[in-house]
Amino acid sequence: MKNRKALILLLSANAISHFAQGISMLAIPWYFAKYLNASSTFASIYSIATFLTLFWGLYAGTLIDRFPRKNIFIGICAASAIVLLSISSIGFATGSIPMFGVAFVFCFTLLNYNIHYPTLYAFGQEITEKENYSKTNSLLEVMGQSINVFSGAVAVLLIEGIDTEIWGHVIQVQPWEIHEIFLIDGITYLIAMSLIY
Repeated sequence: MKNRKALILLLSANAISHFAQGISMLAIPWYFAKYLNASSTFASIYSIATFLTLFWGLYAGTLIDRFPRKNIFIGICAASAIVLLSISSIGFATGSIPMFGVAFVFCFTLLNYNIHYPTLYAFGQEITEKENYSKTNSLLEVMGQSINVFSGAVAVLLIEGIDTEIWGHVIQVQPWEIHEIFLIDGITYLIAMSLIY
């Protein structure tokens, strides 16, 4: 591949941000159900956000065709970092994030998916030779699925914590607060942005 370095940077940026994004997106429904006791509220929020993606997805497609994919990717990372770090800072300052803040992060991330993935695939094709399009797409798909599984396991570990003994070794991980998870997610977007840049 001619642009091997560029493709590796794109894959690395996507893997880093996708991993933390996956943890956040699994942590949020868990947080609503377990800590806020508001599963029905989350179901309503999810329904509204899903409805909005129908319209946003169409508009996002026109943006991807109109602007350079690299700039869109950097913009997505910058906006995501700002949102997540801002909401996280509320949690660190006050000790908790209001339900509205957690719901906002969820809706923002769901809408983000609608521009992130088409941009990712389009950008991947832009920096790859035509004969390698299918390889690049397959690589992105396999990486995405693998990261989803891994981030799901880590999400459970961070939300619930762990206190167990394996082969005589005590393993303890304290549960993380939702704002701590958002902080890590926001930082990974900054890393992804620097890699893409």
